[in-house]
Amino acid sequence: MDNREQPERGDPLFDRVVRRLALVGGGVLLAMVGLTVADVALRKLANAPIFGAQNISELALLVVVFAAIPYCGRVKGHVAIDLIGGVLSPRLLRITDALVNFVGAAVFVVLAWRALRAAGQAMEIGRVSNLLAIPHWPFYGVIALGAVLYAVVQLAAAMRAASGRNADAP
Repeated sequence: MDNREQPERGDPLFDRVVRRLALVGGGVLLAMVGLTVADVALRKLANAPIFGAQNISELALLVVVFAAIPYCGRVKGHVAIDLIGGVLSPRLLRITDALVNFVGAAVFVVLAWRALRAAGQAMEIGRVSNLLAIPHWPFYGVIALGAVLYAVVQLAAAMRAASGRNADAP
């Protein structure tokens, strides 16, 4: 069994939250696939596309991505390319890993903060989707939640690297 299926010792509650959020994202992805198949079939067979299917798909894709990012980061499922690992000393590599993960955490904290601000603005002015008038503010909340959880994952990796433990371990 590879380490992506069983994260090493972490906070069980955090791992459960991240995993359940990823399962929600997977469920939304399945629903999105079903909607797309039905929309295409109805368009081709009956010349009757599903009204607002594109609005739903756009917002659903946002949920899929931001629900999956924390879990993928937790199990180290993101693509990683080792360009300089072989030429740096172990100490310098550890410092570089810590710095990269700290910067990643900071970027996602800023993203979460901006998403929360955008949620407030969207709620205040009543921003909605074009065809179905779906409010945008909850989707900014999904962005913020996913970004904060991924920032925690990045921060944990940074602390592991800074302390000399393997930053690549979940």
